[in-house]
Amino acid sequence: MKNIPHFSKNTLAFRHHHVTSSCFSTIMEPIQDKKRKGICMDKTAVCALAQEARKSLEQTAHLCLRALHGPRLPNGAGLQQDQILREASLQGEDKLCKSAAFRFFMQLTGIRYMEVNGYLPQRILSPAPDGKLPEILENWLSRHEDTLDRDALYTQLFQKECARLHKQMPDFFPQPDCTDLLLALSCQRGTASLFCNALPESAWKNNIEIVGWLYQYYRLKEKDNAIDVYRGAVKVKDIPAATQFFTTDWVVQYMVQNTLGRVWLEGHPDSRLREQMPYFLDTPQKTPRTPMQPDSLHLLDPCMGSGHILVYAFDLLLKIYAECGISSRKAAYKILSCNLWGLDIDEHSRQLSAFALLMKAHESDPDILEKHPVLHVCTIHGSKGVTREALHFTAGKDEILEDDLRRMVITYRGAQLYGSLVYAPKVNISNLKARFESIQAEKWTDDLFQMEARRQSLETLLPLVYQTEILSESYDVVVTNPPYLNHMAKPLRRYVDKHWPKYNNDLFAVFMVRNFDFCKPDGYCGFMTPFVWMFIKSYVHLRKFLADKKSLSSLVQMEYSAFEEATVPVCTFVLQNKKEEDPGRYLKLTDFSGGMEEMGHRVAEAAAHPGSTWDYEARLSDFRQIPGNPFAYWASGSIARVFREGKPLSNSAEICNGLFTCSNQRFLRLWWEVDFQNIDFSCRNEQDCLKSPCRWFPYNKGGAYRKWYGNQDWVVDFADFGHEIQQYRTKHGQSAALPGRQHYFEESLSWGFVSSSKFGVRAYPAGFVFDIAGSSLFPKPEDRLYRLGFLDSSTAFQLLQMLNPTLNCQVGDIARLPVLEASDRSGIEKLTAENVELAQQDWNDFEPSWNFHIHPLIRANGKTLAQAQADWETTATERCRKMAKNEEAINRHFATLYATGAPTAVNAQDLSVHPADRKRDAQSLLSYFVGVYFKRFPCSFWHPVKPAPALLLEKAPQMFTEFLEVRFGAGAADELSHSLGKGTTDYILKRWFTRTFFRYHCRMYRKRPIYWQTTCGKPALLYYHSNLPEALQFLSALSPEEKELRALAKHPPAFDRNDGIPANYAKMQSILRKI
Repeated sequence: MKNIPHFSKNTLAFRHHHVTSSCFSTIMEPIQDKKRKGICMDKTAVCALAQEARKSLEQTAHLCLRALHGPRLPNGAGLQQDQILREASLQGEDKLCKSAAFRFFMQLTGIRYMEVNGYLPQRILSPAPDGKLPEILENWLSRHEDTLDRDALYTQLFQKECARLHKQMPDFFPQPDCTDLLLALSCQRGTASLFCNALPESAWKNNIEIVGWLYQYYRLKEKDNAIDVYRGAVKVKDIPAATQFFTTDWVVQYMVQNTLGRVWLEGHPDSRLREQMPYFLDTPQKTPRTPMQPDSLHLLDPCMGSGHILVYAFDLLLKIYAECGISSRKAAYKILSCNLWGLDIDEHSRQLSAFALLMKAHESDPDILEKHPVLHVCTIHGSKGVTREALHFTAGKDEILEDDLRRMVITYRGAQLYGSLVYAPKVNISNLKARFESIQAEKWTDDLFQMEARRQSLETLLPLVYQTEILSESYDVVVTNPPYLNHMAKPLRRYVDKHWPKYNNDLFAVFMVRNFDFCKPDGYCGFMTPFVWMFIKSYVHLRKFLADKKSLSSLVQMEYSAFEEATVPVCTFVLQNKKEEDPGRYLKLTDFSGGMEEMGHRVAEAAAHPGSTWDYEARLSDFRQIPGNPFAYWASGSIARVFREGKPLSNSAEICNGLFTCSNQRFLRLWWEVDFQNIDFSCRNEQDCLKSPCRWFPYNKGGAYRKWYGNQDWVVDFADFGHEIQQYRTKHGQSAALPGRQHYFEESLSWGFVSSSKFGVRAYPAGFVFDIAGSSLFPKPEDRLYRLGFLDSSTAFQLLQMLNPTLNCQVGDIARLPVLEASDRSGIEKLTAENVELAQQDWNDFEPSWNFHIHPLIRANGKTLAQAQADWETTATERCRKMAKNEEAINRHFATLYATGAPTAVNAQDLSVHPADRKRDAQSLLSYFVGVYFKRFPCSFWHPVKPAPALLLEKAPQMFTEFLEVRFGAGAADELSHSLGKGTTDYILKRWFTRTFFRYHCRMYRKRPIYWQTTCGKPALLYYHSNLPEALQFLSALSPEEKELRALAKHPPAFDRNDGIPANYAKMQSILRKI
């Protein structure tokens, strides 16, 4: 054991005495339970391993550090103890322990991968086939005797193996130092066993991608914090965590096969490589490329992350070398040395990429680690740490060299933030490399100042030379999954705005443009990005740049939510760095569900069998025919004709964005939260508003999909024409001018800012202010019905999908819709008016409408409940039938007029009127009864005997039964209860009022309930708009022993209904059921 560096036996025994017994007793239980239940290796299991290991290692590091505050350790370990305590004081204990835990996590990950794949002389974490202890420990115990406890000995052996691996892979296995004092492993449980038992060995076998997945899941907390939309711009230090996504395997293969593979095939048309590329989307053969040797193919991933793209490129290059008769053993070294380059801003990513490439090469050449290949993977460094002394030392007396060095230092200020966006300075790389080779070869001197300058030169300037060399090269192929980031930190935002002002909406768009500068003029770039750039207005300059200067080889547009890791809709595509008029292939997978796995199957199917229904061809020049140049590759010639011949909708109607209050919580309420008498429904212009004594006004806030009429449930605090909102906007950096104010209170057509795969436009009567999410159209009065019919037709939706098939339907998209006029519009106007009336009737038949006054079953003809239900069902069914018929007629009209092949059939589920539903109608009737009890709704046939200010739930079933029997006769309650569940009528109604009603009510009223259920004293319902102090006194008198109730009754809170329900509910929360 004397060869083990930097730890004594006593040191390790001391450490384990304080840590092992308390830290690991339960750490394995969650993972082992999952394994016993038969959960196979998947991303959930990998995530669980990363999170459990992190928790365990951080706990251990804290416990070890706490122990080191005790007696001084013997021998040389005491110096390391002093050093680690100094580091804890400088960095902070939590930061130090997290850093150490991550270091140990990566060591454990690397060793587990290597031992499973047989790259180590013995197993480090797991036992031999017949063993019980880790093999390294078993082997040592078979040859030695020692007084150390086994856990301490095992930790020492683990660290000795890491020290050995440091000589072969110094990036991934750092040099042993005082940080190792914070590690304590158990040989039979804890973190080491976790790595062995959480995943089957098959998950590690020749699957280097698992290292990247573990890294991503280890940093899950940092990622979630970094991309929290409520935190604003992503901080500089959080950019790696916020922007790193592990690219799906088939996407990597698609990108590499259609770039690197395509370059090879263009130079070698007879190559059989095509047969080994399942995601290669073939296109007509272009002019053959000059044949290349395998070692002259250069591929760059400028945002390499954990090296997934580089690793697959290695696999494909092996096949290319094999075609040329070069063995995989010889090819492995060649590929690492000649073919692959990678850049990133994250040092951990560089380490992971280097490890992944070495492990991949090890599969072909077991001696690769002994050959020490030079890897071209580099972290982009800034120049902040470069000192004047290092500059002078490096340059010596060579002024030209010093100028080059200074140019690098100036160029790379902030480069650790800009990453591979930065452009390399023009310097003499050969001279710089020669100078550093000379410095490295120089003998050590006794001059301390010279030694320090030499160290600074190698640590701060040499990395700048490495990155300059990579940034200066041109590559045959550039493939990457660039960062997706629009909330940029100010320094990054300034840099992007300065250099790429036309493409600055998101970092991925900037990288798309920048990466062509890395690419040779006839080379290929492969990307995976969000697909918004293909359609929305803010990326029109990017689309124009691509259409004018590049050519698209192929593109795969995926289903909206397929890529779960990024939570954005994505596409993957390949572009050539020159202008060609050849058509590209486009795969439209937006209608397929099943996630990324299903997307991959569809791409492979299209690759094997071209011409499938989701396989399209289009030229980039085709997209110029549609306003905004959207990449609507599936658009037919007739659709292009419509856009040429039709006039934009904005020519005949004004289209406006609406109000942005800057604080909806402060200025908006659902209408039932405020006093109804304080809402002014009669305003028609600004002057009416200024004269109004009311504070609240109807507010169009967009809302869920609904056609023709509805979504009228918000009000806005707009007294004095929104004077307070104007002040608040100014205070929070917005203009005091209210967007669209010239159209406030006018009749409008409106839609939700965010819709689903359907698009619904509604007619709003006069009297509304409208929101940014309720953007509105103001046509001429004579055009209003015809424009509404068009916008709610299948033709309009088809055309809108060409302009913007994302979920965000914006004002600019609606404005560009082409309008064709019919000679006779009266028929469509009549059908549209009928649909508006039908949708209005439907909207007002439900309680959340401010025009709801009577329940449909109470209003229906029929003396019995059965007759009323039958009458209501007939009414509702006829509404559905009539609206469906009208919509089909409207669809036919516009489909014929536009001749774009839009479907005319109507799906009953998409109608904005509701059929009758016995259970729903029974539930809403019970809610209506509560409103009648509190005199919220007028009722001519029933009044409660001796009404109380609160509805006691024990009496509610009996009163409801009386209410039904007065209206429908004896037995009505029994009949209705059958729609609510099984059991006796008394049981069903009692359960409904005491347990179900409040949940139902909160859902209907969107967690803004107006009926409040008490939990103190006798259970009862209170009505928000009634005399609540009187109700409290009534309930307190019934339960005088209830102290909280008595206190509230004696000193009732001051209610201000302008504050909304949550604020007022909180004042009585102690006696109320939780919302």
